[in-house]
Parts: sequence; structure tokens; C-alpha cells
Amino acid sequence: MNYLHLDGISYRGCPDISADKLVLLGNVLKEIYEAKLKWNFPERACTVEFFIPEDPEDFSQYQLSFWQTAHEE
Repeated sequence: MNYLHLDGISYRGCPDISADKLVLLGNVLKEIYEAKLKWNFPERACTVEFFIPEDPEDFSQYQLSFWQTAHEE
């Protein structure tokens, strides 16, 4: 499994980070990763998930995860 913390894309302590920006960024990145994985690995099914935490102000928990579906248990 591979993952990316979205708050790590901007610099630490970014003054204008917000939940709505992270949600927008996460949804766009999810689409990009799905397209890129399908393009690079057409014979392999992959899963891409965008995790939004229960507490929208917990910026460090917005995550994009992706893995090859064949490795699911």
C-alpha cells in the first residue's frame, strides 16, 4: 500500500490550509492517480481511496492511499 498525507504537499504550518482546500485537492488527486495507474498498468486493477477524517480540522489525517486490488485479502 502506498499513501500520501495531503498536508505534506504544502509547507508545514501553512497559514491558509483548510478542510475545503484539502477535500478539493484530495478529490482531484484521486482522479489523477486512478487515471495514471490505469494508463501505466492496464492489466492490473488498482484501488485509490481518499480518506477524510471525522474531525475536518485534523489536517494531518487527510490521506490518499492506493494499492493493487489483487493484494486485498
